[in-house]
Amino acid sequence: MAGCRAGPGGHSCGAARMSLTTSAMPGTSAARTDAFLAHAPAAWAQAYRLTGSSADADDVIQDAWLRWQRAEAGAEAGRPREPRAFLLSVATRLALDRLRSRRRARTGYPGPWLPEPLVSDIVAPEAGLTETTETLSLALLRLMERVPPSERAALLLVEVAEMEANEAADALGITPVALRQRLSRARRRLAAARAELPAAADPLLDRSPGSGSADPEAARALAEAVLKAVASGDEVMLRRLLAPEIVLESDGGGKAAAALNPIRGIDKVVRFLISITRKHPAQSVRLALVNGAPGFIQDFPDGSMSVSALVPDGQGRVGAILTMRNPDKLGAVRRLLDGRG
Repeated sequence: MAGCRAGPGGHSCGAARMSLTTSAMPGTSAARTDAFLAHAPAAWAQAYRLTGSSADADDVIQDAWLRWQRAEAGAEAGRPREPRAFLLSVATRLALDRLRSRRRARTGYPGPWLPEPLVSDIVAPEAGLTETTETLSLALLRLMERVPPSERAALLLVEVAEMEANEAADALGITPVALRQRLSRARRRLAAARAELPAAADPLLDRSPGSGSADPEAARALAEAVLKAVASGDEVMLRRLLAPEIVLESDGGGKAAAALNPIRGIDKVVRFLISITRKHPAQSVRLALVNGAPGFIQDFPDGSMSVSALVPDGQGRVGAILTMRNPDKLGAVRRLLDGRG
């Protein structure tokens, strides 16, 4: 399973492996190519946080590479400034362009919308992915959908990428005053959206202890315990593992069976999990880290698949279960599992 990393001769990121052709154009030095590769993972993560799509993030990095080459070759005015700032700026603008072009597709989406999951091995997660999972969590990305793209971009550049205000304003093509206004609005909207997943801890949302990347052993133990309790119909054990205010959301995109509305509260979630497992048992289950949270991948007899993240609550329990069923968002996971990623 893939994380996000740079290496000699290429670069791979996300749930779908993306390879950059790094043969330099005339005027692009090997050192500057290496500088691009060193900061490409941060730019990829920024694009993924904005779009919720690993495929879009891959395309953004490809486009950013072309812009980097053109700037190096003198086709654009000036030489790229500090590599990280340049790539984050370009990735942000390109990702915003993609969001604008797909705004209509998001309107009227059937049921909850969740980002494409990023999966890694629960025993030996790849370093590139675990370094950034605190700000790639499904809970954070899900709530970020409630923040308009322009405000979301400002918040991510300042709070996650840790850009200076003037640098972030420049990246967005706005004044520092306008940036502060966007940040203020974004923080208010995110705080209001927080009520939608009340028990899901996240470092950007509430800085709760234990809300960061899952310890692999603890993640595996939690995922195994939940699966065992659900499979055996053990309601008592399941209630010990879930937070009282747990929320379950599933994204079928109108193309796979999924709950059209969030399921809220431990009583309803316990009943739903046990009932759906009895009616539609999976033929195989694999443990995984899903955007850094413990989770699992299920294959069903009809050929469908689901990827579930068990978002922790900061107290050793599950605060939210976010399940992807939409086949359009699981292609990269399938390729990885088939060894073609």
